[in-house]
Amino acid sequence: MEDYNEKLHNRALPNSTSSSQVELTSASGKLEDWTPALDLESQAEAESKESVEELFEKEKESSKIRAWRESQFAVGLTDATWADESMDFRDAMASSGGRKKILKVIAHSVECCECCDDDQTEPDCSCSVLSSLICSKLGAGRVGNMVVLGERESGGERKLTWVVGPYWPMLLFITYPLIIAISVLVARSTWGRQHPVVSAVWLLLTLGLCAALFYTGCRDPGILPRYREAPEPSWRWNDQAQTYRPPGAVYDSECGCVVEEFDHTCPWTGTAIGKSNMPCFKVFVSAVCGMIIVDVLMVTGLFAFTAQD
Repeated sequence: MEDYNEKLHNRALPNSTSSSQVELTSASGKLEDWTPALDLESQAEAESKESVEELFEKEKESSKIRAWRESQFAVGLTDATWADESMDFRDAMASSGGRKKILKVIAHSVECCECCDDDQTEPDCSCSVLSSLICSKLGAGRVGNMVVLGERESGGERKLTWVVGPYWPMLLFITYPLIIAISVLVARSTWGRQHPVVSAVWLLLTLGLCAALFYTGCRDPGILPRYREAPEPSWRWNDQAQTYRPPGAVYDSECGCVVEEFDHTCPWTGTAIGKSNMPCFKVFVSAVCGMIIVDVLMVTGLFAFTAQD
């Protein structure tokens, strides 16, 4: 009798289960059939999105390499335009903190510029951030990591007339304000108590200092054109810029290009110091030394004492 009841129960169980399934499917509109279809659709959409992003990145990378190889100047592998740099920055910020990260990076421009001595400028360096955001809006040109503000055609070749370096924010927001602030403080504390000749010399030194800084930081430092063949036996091949370079020319990773007679990259002037802007840089350094001496003598009252005599 127990075996018979167990068999009867086992036979009735599938029927009851199937009836509940029918009720469930009829009430929910075939929920079990609809859910897998939704999962497959979401998966297909995600795969399609990933493929579009991958294609975009590949196209962007190929454009970057093509611009590097076709450049007239001896530059390294950088983004082709400042708009591309801005897009890279936004992607980096989206994956590392968003707008708070942006404000934090921009607020520490001095600290960033002091530590940017690595082989490659970091994508969240504040100078790089400002260049990508501002220069992309202004439509400024790009040669390596240099910002091209003016150029002209000469004999079918590009001639760079106005160029600022990768650390132009430090030049604009730190060096110039520092010079102006010190000059204003000295003028307010000593004006009217100095001999007119002393005041005239001080004014000329101040104007000369600002002019020398401008021509140092806003001129082409000596960016080398690309040479695919060595003009002379003493020239050596450079892999980063894919060019032959003369003795004294060095590939500067911060500026992203080869600079003739390269000396160093000066954050205070915002750019590299090379063949073309070295004379202005020497005038700038001399003017700084002269201004320090004159300011100290004026503040201590030595010239005022001499004028009273």
